Amino acid sequence: MASERGLEVDFEGYERALQAQRKRSEDSDVGEAAVEEVWRAALTEVQKSAPQGVRFVGYERETCEARVVALVKKGELVAHAIEGDEVAVVTDVTPFYGEAGGQMGDRGTLRGPCVFEVSDTQKPLTGLVTHVGKVSSGAVSVGDAVTLAVDTEKRNATRRNHTATHLLHWALRTVLGQQATQKGSLVGPDRLRFDFAHGRGLSTEELASLEDRVNAKVLTNAPVLTEVLAIAEARKTGAMAIFEEKYGDVVRVLTMTSDSVELCGGTHARALGEIGLFKIVSEGSLAAGVRRIEAVTGHNALTYVRDLEGVMRAAARVVKGSVTELPEKLDKLVDRTRQLEKEVADLRRKVATGGGGGLDELVRGARDYEWGKALAVRIDGADGAVLRETAEKLRDKLGDSVVLVGAVVGSKASLVLAVSKGVTSRYSANELIKGVASKVGGSGGGRADLAQAGGTQVERLDEALESLFAALG
Repeated sequence: MASERGLEVDFEGYERALQAQRKRSEDSDVGEAAVEEVWRAALTEVQKSAPQGVRFVGYERETCEARVVALVKKGELVAHAIEGDEVAVVTDVTPFYGEAGGQMGDRGTLRGPCVFEVSDTQKPLTGLVTHVGKVSSGAVSVGDAVTLAVDTEKRNATRRNHTATHLLHWALRTVLGQQATQKGSLVGPDRLRFDFAHGRGLSTEELASLEDRVNAKVLTNAPVLTEVLAIAEARKTGAMAIFEEKYGDVVRVLTMTSDSVELCGGTHARALGEIGLFKIVSEGSLAAGVRRIEAVTGHNALTYVRDLEGVMRAAARVVKGSVTELPEKLDKLVDRTRQLEKEVADLRRKVATGGGGGLDELVRGARDYEWGKALAVRIDGADGAVLRETAEKLRDKLGDSVVLVGAVVGSKASLVLAVSKGVTSRYSANELIKGVASKVGGSGGGRADLAQAGGTQVERLDEALESLFAALG
């Protein structure tokens, strides 16, 4: 039995617990039941010296001395972990905040006989905090004295985002109404995500109003006050409960000016000015009656704005103007593009039909039948719209007729078949096109007077066009 700082580690007891936990895992079903079993075994080890569970000191500091009381590797309690092992380390005390209430778990390092990189912190059971990560050097054993250090930069970024989340909640209820309550959240070092009740998308003006209200609060640099109160006393303050939190008999009441008072167990900025710039980056629908906002603060907000500036400067260079001239330049560019597209479409029609007298040239290839005329032509350079227009013009020029036009468009063969109204009682374009399309390995359909088709065997387009005459008998 080893003792230091008043903590005793019963190594023989831990070995017995290890064996017992393995036996229970073997007897239990795989999945959640087995996973929960190992956490209960770890919590039991913690409670041998700390009945209330792992002591969290992260509100006051970001480093502390502790002792390893349990190690979990691949779902089982273990006594040791060596370099390269991915494990969960449980200590008797920790400054690391375990994921809860929408706030992501802290990252950082654990140092002693080893260097352990903490990539996540979880709270699988009440009273249990687990540091999840990898042994990057050395080895760690149950009973080792270690120093835990939270990644301060990421902790501070998370605190800014978490405090801003509460201000956003207040702003939403102010701008949209009291029904715009929280339905979920995720707070990490990179950005904040906030889900709220609302039945429609927010306008540009509403989003700007939210940003203005939050940033106005930030500029007051009001202190963020935290009180630890009994739940009944906390309710008397009018504090709003947050959707994802689970509350015990004692709660933390967070005050960020008199009109923003909420219950929250997370870590927060000491004053609103620490948040820096608050910027919404997206807003959209999550589910029926639920919207989602994503936003950034502090250094991340500055990076976001600079990235946008970079995009705008790059766009300005393309249109050979300044950033302030972008809207005007882009409008002119769009108008010019539309004009050019129209000119290209007109040129395609002229090329496809051989110029002004092109239709007269094309109809000379028509064949005579007792009921009228039939024509099948290939129009190189035409797109789908030109094919339809040309087929209809040729049909109208020929009178009672069946007209098939085709072209290679991209990597496919395209076909349009038009039948005069007076001939549809004898031949249906919808039926005729199916046989023609099969020749190019495709399918098609449409109305009795107009149908279209496509296929991938472009080398058989001429064969498909010729097949029309065989189909007409």
